[in-house]
Amino acid sequence: MNKKFLSAILFGALMVTSTGTFVSCKDYDDDIDEINGKIDKIETTLSELESKIGDKGVTSVTFDEKTGVLTVVDGTGTKTYTIKTTAPDVDEVTITVDGKDLKVNGKVVGQVGDTVEVKDGELIINGKATGMKVGQYAILTDNSNGVVTITLPDANGTLQTIKLPTALAAITGIEIMKTSDYTLPWGKATSANSNWAGPKGAIAKDQLLVGTPSSLVVRVTPASYDLSAAAIKLIASDGETEAPATISATPYEGIITKAASANGLWVLDIEPNSTVTASNIAKAFQYKGSDIAYAVQVDGNILTSYDTKVAPTAAVTNKEVNALYANGALVATASGFSNPPAVVTVPYGKEVTFSVDSMVTKQNGSSYVIDTQTEVAYDAYLTTKTPTTLANKGITINGKTMTISSTAAAAGAKNISLTVNYVKFDGTTAATVDFTVNFEGTEVDPETPVSEVTYKAMDTPGKIIIDLGTALTGMSTADAAKVAAARMKWTVADDKAAKFIYASPTVKYYKDLKADGTDGKTEVTPVTAENIKTVKYAVIQNGSYQTTAEAGSYTLNLTLTDVDGNEFKKVAAPVKVTLPAFDELLSKSKAFTDNVLTALLSGTGSNVKKYNMTNAYNEVADDFKWANIKFEPQPAADGTALATCTTGATPTLEATGVIADNKVKQNVTVKGNYFIGGTANTKLKVEIPSFEVKFVSPFADAAFLFYKENAVVTPIAVTLADDGKNANTGTYTIAKRTGAGTSANKYNGLSLKASNSEKEFDNSIDLFGTTSTSYTFKVKDAGNGEAAIDANNGLKLEDMPMGVGVYETTIEVTITDLNGIKTVVNIPIKVQ
Repeated sequence: MNKKFLSAILFGALMVTSTGTFVSCKDYDDDIDEINGKIDKIETTLSELESKIGDKGVTSVTFDEKTGVLTVVDGTGTKTYTIKTTAPDVDEVTITVDGKDLKVNGKVVGQVGDTVEVKDGELIINGKATGMKVGQYAILTDNSNGVVTITLPDANGTLQTIKLPTALAAITGIEIMKTSDYTLPWGKATSANSNWAGPKGAIAKDQLLVGTPSSLVVRVTPASYDLSAAAIKLIASDGETEAPATISATPYEGIITKAASANGLWVLDIEPNSTVTASNIAKAFQYKGSDIAYAVQVDGNILTSYDTKVAPTAAVTNKEVNALYANGALVATASGFSNPPAVVTVPYGKEVTFSVDSMVTKQNGSSYVIDTQTEVAYDAYLTTKTPTTLANKGITINGKTMTISSTAAAAGAKNISLTVNYVKFDGTTAATVDFTVNFEGTEVDPETPVSEVTYKAMDTPGKIIIDLGTALTGMSTADAAKVAAARMKWTVADDKAAKFIYASPTVKYYKDLKADGTDGKTEVTPVTAENIKTVKYAVIQNGSYQTTAEAGSYTLNLTLTDVDGNEFKKVAAPVKVTLPAFDELLSKSKAFTDNVLTALLSGTGSNVKKYNMTNAYNEVADDFKWANIKFEPQPAADGTALATCTTGATPTLEATGVIADNKVKQNVTVKGNYFIGGTANTKLKVEIPSFEVKFVSPFADAAFLFYKENAVVTPIAVTLADDGKNANTGTYTIAKRTGAGTSANKYNGLSLKASNSEKEFDNSIDLFGTTSTSYTFKVKDAGNGEAAIDANNGLKLEDMPMGVGVYETTIEVTITDLNGIKTVVNIPIKVQ
């Protein structure tokens, strides 16, 4: 059967276990239902249809290819659109979602969640053509992103594409943010504890005591789905066995929008059900001695892989409190509970939960991790030993939660003593733990920010100049009267202090700036109630950057408090920290040709394979430090190291693996970074543009020069003399260079020049460490002629042909440097 239409429902990347089959078209023999009793017939364009879809999104999209009628149902009723042309016949196409595989006609073409499109009648997966013709008309429903893509002709027969939002009425996927075992700390009560007044209630003998478990954090798709109202189960891989547990979902970190999590993140709380007792908990989640792997089932649908295990720990009986948490943050350890007691500082008007449960969920960047410290108590609650009634000071305690009202400050509450009462996993009450709560003053919100400042971090830490505008000069007389320099505090907002450029900066205040604007001019010190209204600028500086600093945008808050610690003014100062571009630090020297560095290996002794990288660049920044740069030579394709580079004031690039068979076998790619403030500041780095290094011998540009009266002449004129051995051969010595090169003492004779160094040529030649044995000679086109270094005078020619008139020939010199690299240099001569 031929078809004209592709209709596919594609679930999101988080649905990894369900199997479903979707066919390229469907013949509709029945009449299309009229939903909600309201039909709106679209006569013109798909754009009109798109504009009439309500805010609640689309709940149904169907197409009858016999009549050419598209039917769309949303929260406001039913819309129909009739196409004006017919589609060409195409083969039947079946799209199958099988586990994580996306199949077309039984063939795996991708993974669930891949991008599926129709272009020119062909099925496209992740931008790659499949070769499968599916026709021009298409409806693709992507529930993970909540969109339906419809491609149909308009009234003129021209294909048009629209995207309609779906109603997202059902969950389509779950992603587990933490996939390790879900641990359950537990114990067995050795005796009854009917007097226990903690939140979990009285304890019976042999009762199973389950502590605070680790948290299972998941992300649902769509993010708007309310997981708290769903029926959640853990189902074993046999598809039937259900974990003996009750599972509930709460929005991650208590962030609630309407009934759901604002970001799609939820915490699954797994509590053993009534079938689990202290006698069987160790094996309740096992099969034949091994932990069962479960998948998460929501409303009857399996939505994850089978990779979650519920792992009860060994029975806990004698744990003691060793840490105290406030709102999930560690505030004291065991040593802090001795004399003097632990002290926790909290602001007024805040609700604070104190806990001795140390399984704490926390966010690390975009990841969600679990703090895996040992569980320390089954249950706990707070009491106070102070005789003063807390209610009179606006403070209430309920279990482990203490709420401090905004009236507590007015009531004179400064600090109170609290006691942690807790029970261990064997049901016995433990010794109490005392600690002190100190109260901070009231807080205020930052005012409208002053103008943003851009600070470019260079090697020498500089000054950040904040123009405070009228933030201080415009203060009321009443507020100014509260000021003292000791109560003016700068902080970095949004918990970014560890990333800001300075950890504990020095701040000075000024009435005005120097003419060039680089620093304050008239300092106000100390700042008092009498002079604060003259302060217009704050200059922030420190002697070094903190090692955790990063470039980025920050808000610095200047907070002013009164004598009681209550905030009465907060000034927000945006600061943007930037890094210089590489060309603001260094520029390429003449050793570069385009992006290739010619590195002369001209050292001696142990340095023969090294190139001084300070010769490669010219310093642009005044405070540039070579010790802050790190070059990183890249290895060969097979992983072989081709070069190494030292760090320090004189970084040297060493050709460790590029010399073979008397030549440099290949270029080396070098990358790297410049670390602002020193290599310890790993995130304050400027990338070095990648370049190639061509290692060469110091003799790569070598040339033999023959001087006559300070002028270089070529070829060298040679007049042979009979050496007495043969009437047809002769000898000649090309004299070494003499003279000082001055007009009064001119150069005459032969020298060797290479890498901007030059020396007379005889048996004592030692240019770049070479000796007489480093040179071999060949006389070309001169019969049996030979050349060699004369013991004292220069280059000696022997057995050169005589009696053949004037002719020219070449002496080919092969120089082997200390790295074994051979260079051939020619000496042209004219024999007469």
